[in-house]
Amino acid sequence: MRLPAPHRIARLYYVPRMLGFVLTFVVAGLLFFEGDIPGSQLAYAAVVCLLYPHVVYAWSCLARDKKRAALRGLVIDACVLGSLVAAIGFNLGLTFCLLTAVCLNNGIYDGLRGATRAVAAFVAGAVAAVVVVGLRFDPGGNATTTYLGLLVLFIYLMKIATIFHGQNALLVRATVEVDRRRRLFQGLAEAGLAMPGASRLEDLVDGWLHHLSATLPPDMAMAIVVRAPRRPRLVHQASFVAMDADEQSRLLSVVCETASSELVRRSVDGRQAPGGDGDDASDASDVGDVGIDHSAPRVPPGALAAYELLPIPVDAALLDALFVMRVGGPLSEAERGVMALFLQQLGAALSNYGLTHRLTQLANTDTLTGLANRASLDDRMGQVVARKRRQPGADFAVLMVDINGLKEANDLHGHDVGDRLIVSVAEALRSVCRDSDLVARMGGDEFVIVCHACTVAQAGPLLERLTDAVRDRIVDCRAVDGTAISLRVHLSVGVADSTETTPDAVMRLADQRMYEDKARYYRDNPREA
Repeated sequence: MRLPAPHRIARLYYVPRMLGFVLTFVVAGLLFFEGDIPGSQLAYAAVVCLLYPHVVYAWSCLARDKKRAALRGLVIDACVLGSLVAAIGFNLGLTFCLLTAVCLNNGIYDGLRGATRAVAAFVAGAVAAVVVVGLRFDPGGNATTTYLGLLVLFIYLMKIATIFHGQNALLVRATVEVDRRRRLFQGLAEAGLAMPGASRLEDLVDGWLHHLSATLPPDMAMAIVVRAPRRPRLVHQASFVAMDADEQSRLLSVVCETASSELVRRSVDGRQAPGGDGDDASDASDVGDVGIDHSAPRVPPGALAAYELLPIPVDAALLDALFVMRVGGPLSEAERGVMALFLQQLGAALSNYGLTHRLTQLANTDTLTGLANRASLDDRMGQVVARKRRQPGADFAVLMVDINGLKEANDLHGHDVGDRLIVSVAEALRSVCRDSDLVARMGGDEFVIVCHACTVAQAGPLLERLTDAVRDRIVDCRAVDGTAISLRVHLSVGVADSTETTPDAVMRLADQRMYEDKARYYRDNPREA
């Protein structure tokens, strides 16, 4: 029959109790062979020392209140041992050792009150034995029994010390683990509270990686790479901790298969990765498609064996994200569990960011051309005007562009033909402008180009590229009646910059010059007026 599991106290004391009682029986046997105690006392000692520990252990296993039974067992020990020392004549060395042991046992769990209770139980057991078998007082004994009794006490104390040393080590590990979990969940909570305010992908990824690195072992190398969905070579953002520039380049070369796109790489711990410029080229909060430097050395795929790659759960239609961790040492289950929570929370944050960014793009994008719409133009103009006011040297130029002959095309051939002209012009404008320039459709056949750090004189090359792009541009389409037609594109352009007038009036001046250019065109081509 297998007994139920006892309380932890009974389980810890089972082996020390058996050892102590067996050694006590050895001392009693020595006293018997020396003629200090009769055979009846030796028999009583055998029952107490060899049978009692198992009986009290079984009782603590079967008791309803197991903890209470285990603590009461320690008090009963004192009573039983008190009766034993009375039975063998109160041998001084053995009495001292056993009384010390029971006071220690009870004092560990109940302090001075427990030790006092143990003394009382010890005395009560001795009195009961005297009442039953009579008083036999022989405290003497030779040096051998005295030393043996002290040896019994020493062995018992060492066993108890070993047990509680192990318990203390477990307690320390548990305390460390609790503190680690507290820091992990605190970092998770702080990241969750701080990150909703991040308006840029760079801030979002850097912030999460910073909080995650603060909760994991120091100097643990890790990275987060955010890529375009289904296009792993097109990386929007990569952030690193405890990786130097060379390792960042090698890692990205493998993860992205040494792609030809550009890559913004910013190290959270303060080291700027090669290829990153540190600041945005503009105030726009776009998810810029930036890529790997071609000079980065190619690394065989086997190099990934040094890293552990974990996918971050993100909406696959919005973004693709990857967590990379250098394999350096095993993480605890708690660290891995909270890291998984971090990545789940980050995945949700990235999905929200991607959705918000897509909705913002849709709200700021012209549906016909894919260019920025009037709302986006107004926002950018507000930025460049405010910057010019703060920094007098932050000049900007505005180009107003209008399609000549669009009304005639609509009237003669239908609005589908007019839309084809508008789309063709939008493609031409997008092809000749810099990435930092904003190209917007203001409405109808009017377009606006906002050029940062630019004046009218510096916009000359842009005008030349635009002229070249539309000079021979022919739009082939079909009229309402199905007739195939070819229309030549012609634009009127007006340019102004912030050195010529106040920042607020730059667009009006460019618009005025565009209408002057349009008037000249229709004066020279009266048939199209």
